Amino acid sequence: MAPLLLALLTSHVATFQFDEAASARAAAGKSQLEALAADTTCSARAVDRLRGGCREMDDQSQSRLAVDFTNCHLAKSGLTTYECTSEMSLADCTKPMVDSAAALAFNAYTHFYTHAESMCFYLQSREFQRSTETLVDQLHASAQGTASQLDSLKKDTESLGSKQRSLLGGVDRL
Repeated sequence: MAPLLLALLTSHVATFQFDEAASARAAAGKSQLEALAADTTCSARAVDRLRGGCREMDDQSQSRLAVDFTNCHLAKSGLTTYECTSEMSLADCTKPMVDSAAALAFNAYTHFYTHAESMCFYLQSREFQRSTETLVDQLHASAQGTASQLDSLKKDTESLGSKQRSLLGGVDRL
């Protein structure tokens, strides 16, 4: 049985795939993120700052995430960014944006706010897929090693059984 298991493990490489519903939601988040903030490293850091992750995101967290996304987008464009520490109120964070030229920063913030949840989902899905692929690859390699060890153990056991039968046959002749 071990050779069959070894053959199966070496002939097929497992790949991770999104389910269809998650894939559509992630695609929407990806397109929104790419359209608004091409620097996904900055955006991913913003998502990392969420304490409970996207699933636990409340209005305050979504607003702060939108400020972070806005600052990523503005920085990428070489425009002024706006300080927003955890000690500051949301109004203190966004008020200077309203006062920006043609309220450009506040308009960007408002746009990011409406899409923050799907962009967050996309970034977390992408990271989940990467880590899952790594874990599946590690599991596959480990399973191959285990199958090889089982095959070797089977051969050793068969050899030991053969030697034991030979010894018992010699004892019977005495």
